This record gives sequence, structure tokens and C-alpha cells, in this order.
Amino acid sequence: MNNARVLSKVLCEASFPVKVITIAVCFLFCGLIVIFGVHAYHYESLAALFALPMILVSWTFKQRGTVIGVTGILLILAVANTWERGTLCWPYVTLFGFILGGGVFIVEGLGVSFFKHTWEVAQRAEAKAVQAEKHVLQLNQLKTQFLVNVSHELRTPLTQLQGYLELLDESHQQIDAATRAHFIKSAIQGCEELRRLVETVLEAAHSTTGVKAANSETLVVQDVLQDVLARFEPRLREAYFLHIVCPEELTVWADQNYMRQVLSNLLSNAFKFAAKQSEVIISVTLCEHKEEVAPSLVRMCIQDAGPGIPPAEAALLFEPFVRLSRDLSGNVPGTGLGLFICKQLIEVMGGRIWVESTGIAGKGSRFCFTLPHYSSSYPCATELACCQ
Repeated sequence: MNNARVLSKVLCEASFPVKVITIAVCFLFCGLIVIFGVHAYHYESLAALFALPMILVSWTFKQRGTVIGVTGILLILAVANTWERGTLCWPYVTLFGFILGGGVFIVEGLGVSFFKHTWEVAQRAEAKAVQAEKHVLQLNQLKTQFLVNVSHELRTPLTQLQGYLELLDESHQQIDAATRAHFIKSAIQGCEELRRLVETVLEAAHSTTGVKAANSETLVVQDVLQDVLARFEPRLREAYFLHIVCPEELTVWADQNYMRQVLSNLLSNAFKFAAKQSEVIISVTLCEHKEEVAPSLVRMCIQDAGPGIPPAEAALLFEPFVRLSRDLSGNVPGTGLGLFICKQLIEVMGGRIWVESTGIAGKGSRFCFTLPHYSSSYPCATELACCQ
């Protein structure tokens, strides 16, 4: 099997002209020896030398090679016998040997062709098995990473919730009303964080099995954006310099819940990774399309001044359970599912999402996505222009 593997590798890696020339030279060399041996010394057994070129041509071209090889061998033997006898009328023994030899070479060629086919099937099966093993290993790694991320994320709100509830249980009579209200509020925040984590996991599971079709409608971008920002705590919004550039009355054709979720995820990441009192820029622009047959796109970008994203890891951000190596060893919370969910939702609405970052600390990252622009001409258009 190892010899066959080496032979197949050599023949497969060679170019087609090299294969043909090699086989032709082998046939010619063996043919000259056979013709000279039969004519000069009557060594008809030298025809067995054709076994080598027969193997080569059958291994390289399989059944087609068998036909070519047997035809070539019989022509050479016919020339050798005719030259040696001096006539086309061969003796019975020579004719019988000629026919028998042809049959032997046919059997040899078909056997080699069958072996080559079987070997190729085994190679394909082995490659599929290796690929399946890699896929299983990757799934196991994703599962392990998911469990690590989720367990890490659940620990903080659970500890917060348990701690405040224990304080209320043990000291509720000794603490004043204001402190008790603060403890209750903190416990409720822990519950909200747990609910958010559970919803994120459920959304990711739903995304992997197929996102529900978007219930698209006409949306004013500025209204949706203000609604999303209003859902964040005022103290969190006030901790950053928000700079919003969005034309009034600019509309998109999108699912309102999906669009809110995408904007919320991207803004949460910007607030999470950027330092307090830094600038977060939200820009919305209309990308006009030159052709009238396709609608324009609305591009929305969120720029932060955080640590940035290494270019080598940027392409992996939108895969499930993927987090940057620096975040895994730090205290930045996350499950590695937010951007994956954003990608699924944006694509089901007919847009795309990407990230731009140099990876230089302080210059941050810019996450952008596109959605179809609503107009009276193309209210429900699905063929989109490229906007970047």
C-alpha cells in the first residue's frame, strides 16, 4: 500500500504531458527490447516486459489506459512476430500465444485499474474521516469554549444576586430603608443580567438552526437609534461623548426588532471596550447606487476609541463562541455570541456586516452594517448594491 501511495503521488503530481511522455518512453523502450529479442534470439518470453508499462498506463488512466496499453502492446507484438516470421501467416503456436498474451495483459490492466479505483475510494473515505474527526474536534472545542464563557458570565450576576439576598436575609432589620432599596435594586440588576445571558444563548441557538424571516417595514433610522439609546442607563450614556451623524427622515426597509437588537449589541460592545469619557461616533449615510435597477443602501457605523481588534482575529469575530485572546484572560464579560447573532440578523434583512480596525490601542474599531434604503421605487427590493 505504501508503494502504491508513492507511485500514485508521483504520477498524480506530474503534469499530463509528463505522464504521457513517461508512459510512451517506457512502452518504446520495452518494445525495442522485445522486437530485437524476438527477431535476433527468438525470446518470445520477453513480451513479459510489457507488464511494467501496462501497470503504468492502467494506474494512470485506469480502464481507458488498459485499452490503450493492450492495443499498443498487441501492435508491437504483431510487428515483432511479423518481422521474425517474415509473413503475416503465423504458426498456430505463435497465434495462440499472441491471443493468450493479450488476454493476460487485459486481465492485468483491469486488475490494476480496479485496484486504483479501490485505492482512490479508500483515500476519499480516509479524507472524509479525517475531515469528520476535525469537525468533531472543532465542535468539542466550541462546546468547551461555550461552557467556559457562559460559566464565567453566569458567575458574576449569580454572586451579585446571592450576596445581596443573603445580606437582606441576615440584616434586613438592621439596615435602613435606603440601603435596603439599594440591595434590592442591585439584586434585580443581577436578575436582569442573568435573563440577558439566557436570552443571548437562546438567540444563538435559534440563529444556528435558521433565523426567522425578517418582518421588514419602513423604519426611520433616527427614531430607531434614539429608541435603542434610551434603553441604556442614563449614567452609562453620560459616561461617553456620543456623537451622532444621521440625516433626518432617512428610512430603511428592515425588521424593527432585528435592527434594534443589532444596534444594541454593537453599542454595548462600544461601551464595554472603550474607556470612560472617550468618544463613540454613530454615523449613518446613504450610499447611492449608480444603476437604477438596484436600490441604494444605508450604511450605519459605530466607531469607538477602544483597544482595537488585531487584523488576524478580525475575520473570526462573527463566528459563534469566538472571543479575542486578550478578552479570555481579562475581566471583560462576554459569551462570544453577540456578533454572531448580529451577522445572522443583518443577512436575513438583506445586508451585511463587517469590522474595520488597525488593532492599535486607542484608535478603536468601527463596526459597520448595511440595510436596504426604503424608497417608493424599490419598497421591497432584495437585490442590493455593495456599500463599503
